[in-house]
Amino acid sequence: MGLVKSVRGCIILSVGIAGVSLVSTKNSREKLVHACSKIKTKTLNYWKKQPSEVVLLLEKAGHPNPYDIGDSRMIDEGSLTGIQYYNKIQ
Repeated sequence: MGLVKSVRGCIILSVGIAGVSLVSTKNSREKLVHACSKIKTKTLNYWKKQPSEVVLLLEKAGHPNPYDIGDSRMIDEGSLTGIQYYNKIQ
């Protein structure tokens, strides 16, 4: 148990040293800030986009389009699953 605590401490110490060395120079600090801002904007754009896709799926579920081949195939496979289960029990 003591070894696990010492390994955890070494890992935390090495991450801290790497972080300090990363932000010690101005050029590295600017790169880090730029990378963090890019990650932040991508994450926010992903979360903003997702609810509209969920609403679109809910609208599609309520009113299926007969000309949507992929959706029709999924419905066909789903209807066969119940029939195959019933035949297997019989």
